[in-house]
Amino acid sequence: MRRTLAKAGLAAAAALTLALTGCDLLDGGADGEDPTDGAVAGQEEADDPALVLTSSAAALGQESLRFEMTMGDMMTMTGAVDPTAEAAEMAMNMTVEGVSMEMQFIVIGTDTWMNMGELGAFFGATTPWMLVDLSRMDSDALGFKPEASDPVGAEEMLQGLGEVERVDDRTFEGVIDLTVASGNLIDDDMVALMGEQASTMTFTATIDDQDRLSQMTIVVPELAELDVDTIEVRYFDYGAPIEITPPPADQVSEMADDFYQMFEM
Repeated sequence: MRRTLAKAGLAAAAALTLALTGCDLLDGGADGEDPTDGAVAGQEEADDPALVLTSSAAALGQESLRFEMTMGDMMTMTGAVDPTAEAAEMAMNMTVEGVSMEMQFIVIGTDTWMNMGELGAFFGATTPWMLVDLSRMDSDALGFKPEASDPVGAEEMLQGLGEVERVDDRTFEGVIDLTVASGNLIDDDMVALMGEQASTMTFTATIDDQDRLSQMTIVVPELAELDVDTIEVRYFDYGAPIEITPPPADQVSEMADDFYQMFEM
């Protein structure tokens, strides 16, 4: 149970800004720099599909957005993120060895609430929502950080890009090495199960009309331990207003000690 929850918990990491910039052409550069350098750098980026694709993930840490993610038939996750407010909400449904589980998370600043559905009673929950004290757990016990900006971790995975081809203006395909950068929902255990294939995973990705990452699909090798053939994520509604609020106070209780015992430091 501990391993299942750790793999399926909300996974998040602060997004890095990867967009490349050149000199400001309006001020003619500085210290004798050639004002055309910025234009050359920009053209080089436009001509390099890997740079275009990694740059497309910059908005994951800058703008509010909604997302959908599936891991084969094993897990689905939907939610919304507002990086400026350090807030996120997620709903997940997992099926492990024929057993289905539903969980919800709300993260606002340093506060994290968890709703485990029917499974909550097993851990002593007396209300639908439980307030999680992260100081009583390892920092990666649930697979997420309160300062979530990209629950799926697509930007981290893009750090492992190998060969990339641009199919058209908005579509890319190529190879990604998950042993270099696995992301949040694909942890070291899963990479180990993939074996040598983890270093040559094939993927397709698309960007929207503002060059922001909109979709990525990774083909997963057949694994007896996991009911996963593809990992698909979609980002949408960039910049749209998102209101994330705490659960009603009368529906919240402290997390039971039994839960923390699974994640003893």
